Amino acid sequence: MKKMITAVDMVKLGVYGRLRAKYNDVYGEEESGLLAASVTNELFSELSPNRDARNYLKSNMNLVLNELKNLQGDKEICEVVTQAVRVKASVPFANKFQNKDSLMNPIEKLREIDLLVPVKHMLTPNIFLRKAYEFYKSIEKV
Repeated sequence: MKKMITAVDMVKLGVYGRLRAKYNDVYGEEESGLLAASVTNELFSELSPNRDARNYLKSNMNLVLNELKNLQGDKEICEVVTQAVRVKASVPFANKFQNKDSLMNPIEKLREIDLLVPVKHMLTPNIFLRKAYEFYKSIEKV
């Protein structure tokens, strides 16, 4: 199960890397990192442990929401994030400090912003691990 959480983290890093590269030309080096981190954290319904990042999110929530909406056209990110959020919700020890309602929040959030991709079935652990690794490694090409 720890491998599954590591795979979810690979997806997060992959999303962050892709978004940072995408935002770099538009927003510059420093802001692209903060924006990419904020968008990634919002996708996974996570708070940054970094105070500057939390302040950035608070000050730039409209920009972050706009960039989240822009992801609706990125089928690959939507699919891999949907799978990762579902995996994270299904791994008990990763969520030991959350109640079952809070586990559904990331899934509901993705649904509300039209980024949740309907899945007929969960990927097997081995397939998810492979896909997460491939997604993470693909940022080297960006």
